[in-house]
Amino acid sequence: MLVTQQGVFDVPPRAAISSRQGVWLRVVLVALCALLVFITESTFRTRKISASAPTLDAQVLAQLTVWGLAGLLGFLSGGLAPRNIKGPTAVCALFIFVMLLSAGYSPEMRLTAVSAVGYGAFFAFALALRRHCSDREILTGLGIGLSLVVLSAPILFFAHAEPAKALQENATAQQRIHGLAEHAAALGALAAALVIVSVSLLRMDGLSRWGARMWKFVAFGAVVVLGLAFAKTAIIALCVSGLLMVWRRRPLLRALSPIWAVGIAAFVAIVAAVGIDNLLPRSIVHFLSRGHGSSNDVGTLTGRTRIWELVISKIERSPLFGYGWNTGRIEIYDKASRFPQIHSHNMYLQCLLYLGIVGFVLFAVMIVYVLAAFARRPLLWRDWIAIYLLILGLAEQSSLTNMPTAYTLLWLLVIASLRPTDSPSKPTEQRTPVSASGPAR
Repeated sequence: MLVTQQGVFDVPPRAAISSRQGVWLRVVLVALCALLVFITESTFRTRKISASAPTLDAQVLAQLTVWGLAGLLGFLSGGLAPRNIKGPTAVCALFIFVMLLSAGYSPEMRLTAVSAVGYGAFFAFALALRRHCSDREILTGLGIGLSLVVLSAPILFFAHAEPAKALQENATAQQRIHGLAEHAAALGALAAALVIVSVSLLRMDGLSRWGARMWKFVAFGAVVVLGLAFAKTAIIALCVSGLLMVWRRRPLLRALSPIWAVGIAAFVAIVAAVGIDNLLPRSIVHFLSRGHGSSNDVGTLTGRTRIWELVISKIERSPLFGYGWNTGRIEIYDKASRFPQIHSHNMYLQCLLYLGIVGFVLFAVMIVYVLAAFARRPLLWRDWIAIYLLILGLAEQSSLTNMPTAYTLLWLLVIASLRPTDSPSKPTEQRTPVSASGPAR
């Protein structure tokens, strides 16, 4: 209610209207963030938009619709405003622009263009989310979306209602849980991300007792699902990134860094000389191998060294600009292979394959921004997510997937959080409300 010298009016002040609109915008952004994660990562049939032979059906249309809504809302709420494109976000924008340009020489222009536009929509939404929402609100949206996929997996598994059983990795892995995710490894990676999100929320001040109990339950459930999925790469990435977070926040551990460095160097040298397979008992090697079969994946995390060799040979033929984004299904796909080869199973090789040295340099600059922020001004959720994705990328697509995924959104939120803050403007003069009886004293 507005009070002036002329009387009382039932018209809310402009500041109150703006504040109310801001609250609703944040609610919509957080809700759409949860929906974006859930719809993008859920599989309700045997093929998704990321499959080797993508087709346009109800599930793909649902994904594209949510992506479009996220990009449109991000654009309309100022996500792509010039003030948001500076420093690391400017580099990321250039990276996506190069991705879009690669459609011009891609052997599958349509898929490349759709993927690039999807990345652009995720980018605009991430910038808007970061601009209007607090860290807690962002993590809440991510946590809700991830929880719907991860925590429903045990229910679906024990009820024998898991969809898309044809996407399970091989005959020896039929009992591995995957829920709504494409396969067990994908579920495990999402569960590890949920652990990071929930623990980061628990570390924030001001969380209510009910909220703390809920996120503790979510964290525990995510750990259980991660163990049931037995996603080795995700487990290693989560543990190593978590240890780095502890190291960064403990001065004593940082003071002992030379000892850790010598120990790690000695371990790497021994592994390189002897081989990790020869350092572990054969029973453990067999257990850790992919599908309890060949043991060569213990050292490489995936056992797909043949794919890496093929990707490297392709990179050597077009090193500068690559072959265009999302062309793995054309360049390295092998119908005779036991596993569909539609991506490189290594984020860094994938970047080189798709965008060549030009794109890889831009991605490397983003990584430098991340590591510099980790060293100078640490932030738990941002640093933990970023380093987790960088380690996960050694054996998986991680944030640079063929089509944008939840990992893509996580990486873009990390980059958005690194944007330099605007210089504080001169505070506006606060005017004292005037009542009907005269000026306030």
